[in-house]
Amino acid sequence: MKLLSYSLFLAALLSFAPAGDDWFSILGLTFNDTEATAALSKFGEYDKFRFRDDYETQLNYFTHGFALTMNDAGEFQKFYFFNDGYELNNKTFRKYTDELPLGLNFGQKPAQVKALLGAPTLEEGSAYKRLYYETTFSYEIVFNNNEMQYLRIGLLPHKE
Repeated sequence: MKLLSYSLFLAALLSFAPAGDDWFSILGLTFNDTEATAALSKFGEYDKFRFRDDYETQLNYFTHGFALTMNDAGEFQKFYFFNDGYELNNKTFRKYTDELPLGLNFGQKPAQVKALLGAPTLEEGSAYKRLYYETTFSYEIVFNNNEMQYLRIGLLPHKE
């Protein structure tokens, strides 16, 4: 009976995937945190990593349309949710198919995102458009010819 209870608990833990805004609760955690491990276990092993110029390491899950960055302490700084066909370093992401944070979906145009989220903190570009928001977190939505390419959510940069 104990084994069955433990098995059910483990199966529930491993099947957990944050829905929408639950991703924000994992920012700042590490792979050592149970909540983070449960959320990321569905992606399996990352496909490729790269060291970034901003001193973060990015883990790319190309087949799941997902990436994350970590600082030197291993704390999650940003999560990326990609639309199908987004390319990075000659590799192509598949579409992230679970619920996106903030009530967004890949079919939305910039005007629809602004209607949902309000005026962005920063808006750049025309054909290649970037909407950037700062609240208690940062989030960025990037479009190419009005098609959403990716959504990034993250911790606010530390002010020194």
